[in-house]
Amino acid sequence: MFVVAHAFLGFLLGLVFLEITGDRRAVPVCVAGALLPDLLDKPLALLVPALGSGRTIGHCLLFILILSFIALLLYKRRHTLLGAAFVAGVFLHQIFDSMWVTMQTWLFPVFGPFPIMTVKSYTGYYLWLELLSPSEWLFFFACLVILAGMLAGKPLRPRYYQITAAILGLMGIFLFDSAWSGQGGSFFAPSYPAIASALTGILAIMGTVFFIAIARNNIRIT
Repeated sequence: MFVVAHAFLGFLLGLVFLEITGDRRAVPVCVAGALLPDLLDKPLALLVPALGSGRTIGHCLLFILILSFIALLLYKRRHTLLGAAFVAGVFLHQIFDSMWVTMQTWLFPVFGPFPIMTVKSYTGYYLWLELLSPSEWLFFFACLVILAGMLAGKPLRPRYYQITAAILGLMGIFLFDSAWSGQGGSFFAPSYPAIASALTGILAIMGTVFFIAIARNNIRIT
C-alpha cells in the first residue's frame, strides 16, 4: 500500500482515538504511526542494502512489542493513550501491508534474517507508480477534507463529507471487483495485486462509513 493510503488510514484511526480521548493530538500521532514503518525502512533499504528490502525493522512484530512497552511506560507516567495510538498506527500499517504473507519478515527473528529482495529505485520507479495511482490522489483529497474540518474548528457542510463518502465508496467497489477477479490492477490502483486491492478497497469503504458518520455528527472532528 502506498504512502497516502497509509496516511489516510492514520487519519481514520486518529478520529477513533479523538472520539475516545477527546485529545486532538491523537490524529497527528496516529498519522505519524501509520507512516513510520515506511519512513524507517525505505531509507534503511537505500543505506543498508544488506537488510534486504523496504520492509524490515518497521514491518515486524518485534518492533510493535518494543513500541508497546514504551507506550505502556508512557501511560503509567503520563496517563495518556497517545502512545497506544501511535502503536496502533504502526500495527495497522503492517496489517494493511499484508505482512502475514511474508512471515519471515513479520515474525523476525523467528525464521532467521530478513529475506533478501531486489528492490527497484524508489524515486525512479515506486514514486511514479504512486503518482500514477488514482487511489492515492483520492485518499489525498479525503485527507484534505478531514484537515479542513479540523482546522476550521467545526465540521464543514455535510455535503462535502457526503461527496467524499460517495467517491470513496465508488472506488472501494471497483477495488473489490478487481480483487475478486484474482488479478488486481484496477483503474484506481493499477499496480496493486489482488490482496492489496482488497485491503485498499476495505480502507475506502471504511472511509465512506467515517465520512457519513461525520456528516451526521456521529463522529467528532474537532
